[in-house]
Amino acid sequence: MRRTSIEVYQKIQAMGLLSKLRFEVYEVLVNHGPLTAGEVWDRFFKNKRQRSSISARMSELEERGVVCQACTRPCSYTGNNAIAWATTDNLPLDPAKQSKKEKQRTAKEENDACAAIAEAYGHHLLASVIRKMFL
Repeated sequence: MRRTSIEVYQKIQAMGLLSKLRFEVYEVLVNHGPLTAGEVWDRFFKNKRQRSSISARMSELEERGVVCQACTRPCSYTGNNAIAWATTDNLPLDPAKQSKKEKQRTAKEENDACAAIAEAYGHHLLASVIRKMFL
């Protein structure tokens, strides 16, 4: 894990910047990601939560800028193609309080981070497509 990722994780934890369930899902991705929502649920929450609650948290974490879509691949739980989620080096944002310009800047930063993650996992074509989204 990158040093900046560890520092961000520690700040989020110490300052309580995510709700309990969001933080639990985020923590799984920090330690085991990238994973699909189905894999997160199957491996860590199967006996505690409904699967739909984990999928909803992924979207909320993405909206806050702390996770991004790393790639699409077969999910080991469902067998279907699914989004694999990875953490970013960002502290969480409150999406309701962002201006339009801030949302655009955040979206570009998230886009760049996701492209870098896709490239790191050997998905060079996907990274190229992601980067072209903001040209």
